[in-house]
Amino acid sequence: MQEQNETNLNRAPVWRAFRAAAPQTLPVFAGYLVLGLGYGIYVQSLGLPVWLPPLMGTVVYGGLLCYVLLVQMVF
Repeated sequence: MQEQNETNLNRAPVWRAFRAAAPQTLPVFAGYLVLGLGYGIYVQSLGLPVWLPPLMGTVVYGGLLCYVLLVQMVF
């Protein structure tokens, strides 16, 4: 019983920190969501496979470099 109380006490600061940080992170998340959707639509309009945007987003962490690589792949 005492171990469970200690675990709950250790988690309380984490949840407080999460609740304090959530309002500041939601606008950033919304921005990434909009940019990601736009990038996915752009890749699909070029006729490239659906697995390419997640792969390039994971491998090429350079923001604008993903768009430059797509232009090079198509033209």
